[in-house]
Amino acid sequence: MDAAVLAYLAFFMTVALTYAIMCLGLNLQWGLTGVFNVGVAGFVLAGAYTSAILTTPPIEGRFGGFSLPIGAGWFAAAIVGALLSVLVGALTIRLRAGYLAIATFGFAVVMHLAALNLAPLTGGPFGITFIPRPFGALQGDERD
Repeated sequence: MDAAVLAYLAFFMTVALTYAIMCLGLNLQWGLTGVFNVGVAGFVLAGAYTSAILTTPPIEGRFGGFSLPIGAGWFAAAIVGALLSVLVGALTIRLRAGYLAIATFGFAVVMHLAALNLAPLTGGPFGITFIPRPFGALQGDERD
């Protein structure tokens, strides 16, 4: 199989599995319990930025750039997401129905605004660049 095809399949599977994890989280919350929670986007944002900060190379003017392996970034992202979910869960434990939806939507909006305005940490509206690709070695050199 061609290296470009393998690289595309690796990219596609990474994106598909990311969305699958988010869907499983939403299905657990809304599908099984009937509780509407829109804070999932905030947890995904926190995990994605955690992984990006830990795995990217150093860039002047931005915190992070620790060049850790992708697996370490994913592990840290899961830990940060879990800690944030415990914090938000402790604050919203007694809320039901629409009140929980409003509170978790507020959390997601706060996370979004923090990502936009904390430019030295998140890159602001431009985001973080040079994030390593999982299975990027499969692609090889695109100039060949």
